[in-house]
Amino acid sequence: QTGSDADTVGKGVLYSIYEQWCSSEGIKPRYTNKLTASLKGKGFVDGRDGSHKYWVGIRVGEGENAGNSSSSDGIDFGSYQ
Repeated sequence: QTGSDADTVGKGVLYSIYEQWCSSEGIKPRYTNKLTASLKGKGFVDGRDGSHKYWVGIRVGEGENAGNSSSSDGIDFGSYQ
């Protein structure tokens, strides 16, 4: 968590990055509802603006680093498996 409510990422964007990470690690990704439950269990908060669903307090790296490591600006997807 970044600690800033100004940092948000779309749920679909984060799930795509998560799927890429899973692929690079050779593991099967969890379903979106399971990942959502895990993130909420870790204290992450979700939000909605009309039809746009997002996570608050998560910032995703840009360019070549986005989703290509075990951590994307503090999100260790390994802890959500």
